[in-house]
Amino acid sequence: MFGFLVLAGLLGLAQIYHRKLFAFSFKAKPTTIRTFAICYDNLLRNYLYPLKPQDLIEGAVKGMNVYLTQKRIPYTVPTPRLYADSQLDLELFNSDFQRAFHKVRTKTSHAKLMTAALNGMFNVTGDPFTVYMTPREFKSLFEMMNGGDFGGIGIYIGIAKTGKHLIVIEPIRGTPAWKAGLKAGDEILDINGKTTKGITLVEAQKRIRGRIGTQVILTIKHKDSNKELQVKITRALIRVPSVSYKLLDGNIAYVRLFDFGSNTGRELRRDLKKLEEKGAKAYILDLRDNGGGEITAAIDVCSQFLPEGDPIVSVHARYGRIQTYRAEGGKGPDFPMAVLVNEFTASASEITSGALQDYHRAIVIGTKTFGKGSVQNVIPLPNRGAAKITIAHYETPAGHDVNKIGITPNIILPMQGYAFGGKKDIQLQKAIHLLEKEIKERYKPHILSRSELGKVSWKRILSHQTNS
Repeated sequence: MFGFLVLAGLLGLAQIYHRKLFAFSFKAKPTTIRTFAICYDNLLRNYLYPLKPQDLIEGAVKGMNVYLTQKRIPYTVPTPRLYADSQLDLELFNSDFQRAFHKVRTKTSHAKLMTAALNGMFNVTGDPFTVYMTPREFKSLFEMMNGGDFGGIGIYIGIAKTGKHLIVIEPIRGTPAWKAGLKAGDEILDINGKTTKGITLVEAQKRIRGRIGTQVILTIKHKDSNKELQVKITRALIRVPSVSYKLLDGNIAYVRLFDFGSNTGRELRRDLKKLEEKGAKAYILDLRDNGGGEITAAIDVCSQFLPEGDPIVSVHARYGRIQTYRAEGGKGPDFPMAVLVNEFTASASEITSGALQDYHRAIVIGTKTFGKGSVQNVIPLPNRGAAKITIAHYETPAGHDVNKIGITPNIILPMQGYAFGGKKDIQLQKAIHLLEKEIKERYKPHILSRSELGKVSWKRILSHQTNS
């Protein structure tokens, strides 16, 4: 019995020593290995649903083998013997990774093999929003969410639902693309001679951006023409706004949000004030093709239309934790309001449209939204990449879970093509028609009846007029 106790004590000391050694060794490891360890630890600790350490390691090994097969590198990484101990399994994976890299180092880089392992590990979740982001992908996301400066031409791009081709969502006023005559709805057929057929938005962005002063050649087709046109555009320093606005006929403020970044709430507040000074009497908030962004930005946007303290969204995290976000004040005039949405309205855009719909603050027009009801945490990594991990799902104030369901508009109105902002934009025209009617109803003069006239204090009215 005594021998057993001694043995148990030695094993306990060994485990404590191993954990200290683990912590020290990974602190001193190369950047790529520390990157893997941070991703592995965050997936285990913070992902919305519990994961098994051995599944993550097996996924990483599978990711490397898929990569090696694709590159036709004749080597198979064996799955290490696993012990269901997160730290020990990670140490064993590290040994096998180093052994595998030693075998293939003449045919690939340490970083590329590690990226394959990371992609394989993240794929275990089966969650398209839980991903490893390369340094370039993270830089692009950071620029989009924070209004970053970069060398480009100044257009928002998207993939058309019909035809799956690359299109111009909107050129940014004053940028090279705007000066070159690119318009919303234009199809981009190729970039620098390479077709855009089957291209992803990330790849298109990479091709269009570049060093300031260099040229990019686009072959485009205007939405109202079958003629192909080649356009040479010189890249410039681009500052990305997340809000565009204009005052429409009838004193209707049209505001379009392109994303929900760190500056969105501040930009919106500034632009709404300008529109109100110009005589705005109603709002149209266009969230079409807005893929979302930061939940705090959605709270800031909603706070400008809802009373302080109103619940905007409840976030349900792991182990049943629930956090409710509320409007924080700063509400503007209670003007009539419409929100435009489509199948690419997602995430923070759905939080915003869902809250405004639940409180009957706005009428929602368009098509059912994307249905991304989950919240991601973005963790910067030592290699300048990032881990994007789903940590929660959310519900609207009325308790609707939009994940894979979306927000159903009050008025369902499908639209063909990308005629955003023009006369052919039937969703926008519907919103304008409804708001014009509401403005007329709200501001029509009231003719006093004989009995009401008798109750009017003319002395008070004349006094008020004199004082004013």
